[in-house]
Amino acid sequence: MSTIQQIIFLILVMLPAHYLYAQDPAFSAYGHHPTGSTRVLAMGGAFVGLADDASAIITNPAGIALSRWGYDLQSTTNRVVNREGDIDYDGTNDGFPYRFNYTTGALRFKYIGIGVGYSIPYHIKEDFGGSLNSVQELKIESYDVALSIRLGKSFSIGSTLHFENVSMSFNDYFNNQSANDKNEIVYPTLGVIFRPNNKIGFGITYSSERRYDVDENLNSNLLSVYNWFQDLVIPAKLNLGLSLQFKKRLRLVGDLDFFYPTGNTYLLGSSSFDTANKIQERQFTLMHGGFEFTVISKKDLEFIWRGGGYQEPARLINAEDRFHFTMGVEIRLGIVKVSAAYDQAKDFTNYSQSIGLSIADLY
Repeated sequence: MSTIQQIIFLILVMLPAHYLYAQDPAFSAYGHHPTGSTRVLAMGGAFVGLADDASAIITNPAGIALSRWGYDLQSTTNRVVNREGDIDYDGTNDGFPYRFNYTTGALRFKYIGIGVGYSIPYHIKEDFGGSLNSVQELKIESYDVALSIRLGKSFSIGSTLHFENVSMSFNDYFNNQSANDKNEIVYPTLGVIFRPNNKIGFGITYSSERRYDVDENLNSNLLSVYNWFQDLVIPAKLNLGLSLQFKKRLRLVGDLDFFYPTGNTYLLGSSSFDTANKIQERQFTLMHGGFEFTVISKKDLEFIWRGGGYQEPARLINAEDRFHFTMGVEIRLGIVKVSAAYDQAKDFTNYSQSIGLSIADLY
C-alpha cells in the first residue's frame, strides 16, 4: 500500500459515524477559537500540518517524531472573553471570562517521540459579589501522555491519551449553601503527518466527542437563577492541515476543522433551555490560515513575526459569523523562547503568553 493510500485509509477510519439521539440538556464546554500554544493562536490556529513543537501533544502528536529538536518544553496561559449569546435575557450578549493553560514537554530520540503535559483547557470562576454574594466554578484538568513513531523518512503516526478531571461547584455565601460534583473521562487524540521534504507537510487529527455526566439534582437544592449543574459536552472534531515553507524565512499554514453535531446543547450558564441559546445541531466547518516570518535569525537570537485569521461560524441561530484576526511575536535568546499573541473579533478577545525551552538534536 502506497503512502497516499495509507493516508486516505486513515482518513476513512477516523471519520465518525455520528448519530443524534434524544439526550438530556448539556452545556457546551468549548469554543471554535484555537487552543494550544501562543504560536498556534498567533497563526490563526493552523498547526495540524506543522506540529513541530511540544504543543503537538495537544494539536497533532504525530509531529513529535518528525521534529528537528531533541527536547522542547513550553508553558502557555490564555484569557478569553467570548460574548456569544444573551444567557440572562437582559438584551446584551454575555459570556463568562475563562482561562486555559498548557504546560507540555516532548523528547525525540531518533524515530520515536514521547511527550507529557498538564493542561487546564477550560476554567471559569465567576464571583457575582454584591447582594448575590455567590461564586460558581467550572474546571477541566487534563493529564496528557503522547507517543509518536516515524515510519520511514517522511511519515509518522501519533496518539495522545488525555486523562481529564471535571469539577463544578457553586457557593452561595448569603444563603449559606454549597454544592459540587466531579467526573472523570479518558479519550485519545489521533494524528498522522506526511512530510516528503522540509518544505511541505500534510497532517490529520481526530478526537472523539466527550460528554461529562453531572448531577442535575444539585440545582434543586440551591437558591440560584442558573441551572449551573448540567451535563457538559465537547464535540468530535476532525482536522486537516497543510504547511508550506518558502526559502528559510517564510512559512504558510492552513487548517480545515470539522466540528461534528452535538444533541441538545446550550451555551454555558444559560438560565433556561430555549432555542435562543441552543447550539445548532449541524456540522461546523472552519478554515484557518496564517504565516510565520523569521525577521532575525542568528545562532543565539531569533525574532519571529506571526499572523493569521479565521472565519468563525455562528453556533446560535440568532448570532452572526465572526472573522478573527490573530497576531503574535516570539523572541529566542539561546534556548529560551518568549512569545505573546492575541485573537480579536467582535465580542471576543483572547490574549496569550508563553515561555519555553528548545534544545536541538540530542542523538
